[in-house]
Amino acid sequence: MIKEKQLNQDLTKNISSNRCTITQGMQAISEIAVNNEIPVSIYQETVKVGGLFSSKILDCLVIFHPEHEKDYYKIVVIPGGGEVMMATTGTSKQMKKFAMAEAAKQHRKGKSLSYKIGHTVGSSIRLLGKSKSKLELEQNYYDAIIQIIAEVYDFV
Repeated sequence: MIKEKQLNQDLTKNISSNRCTITQGMQAISEIAVNNEIPVSIYQETVKVGGLFSSKILDCLVIFHPEHEKDYYKIVVIPGGGEVMMATTGTSKQMKKFAMAEAAKQHRKGKSLSYKIGHTVGSSIRLLGKSKSKLELEQNYYDAIIQIIAEVYDFV
């Protein structure tokens, strides 16, 4: 079971005109991904949302890249009642490294040249493996999956 606090941001709600079951949605997403040669792993899970006294347990789909299970976000899709809620869970190594690089760059502003050089050297060790092309591939993957989800659930 996924808990709401494990989601990386608030659930995004989309109005859906397709009221397919969770199993039908899972099959449709898998079929479209395979037809478009997009690698995808998908499984059914539950997510607990709400507070202590007003919590609900909802069925959801968890979608992720099979070759990047640990270093890409997982997309959580909660369909039902004419709306589809989505969020992410997990971490993205590339996005984390780019955020760290941007924070380090902001931290160095206004500092002395010697401090900037030392800080840059120290930061570069933590940022080994940072790749703009890998980040673009990852973002393209998320875009493709979101388009598939929108197609399956007919977002209005």
